[in-house]
Amino acid sequence: MSQDGRFLISEDVVHRELDGETIVLSLESGMYFGLNATGTRVWRLIEEGATAAQMIETISRECSHPQDEVRSDVEGLLSVLQAKGLVCPALR
Repeated sequence: MSQDGRFLISEDVVHRELDGETIVLSLESGMYFGLNATGTRVWRLIEEGATAAQMIETISRECSHPQDEVRSDVEGLLSVLQAKGLVCPALR
């Protein structure tokens, strides 16, 4: 996964934040997906247009965790979100 890549939330996805967590719904598949507080922060960063590298740096700084550990988690989440069709890579 490219660290300078950005992601877009898929057009058929709606989401709602409740008590620091986010519920994501794919209108196409009817599938719900829940994000914890850290996943919610990544989701917000996707909305803001952050690159994967910026997401990793931001989460690492905010959570005081090593970037290598955060990189693995963020890349894993982005891969899952992409595989479920909830986000897609932004075209340059």
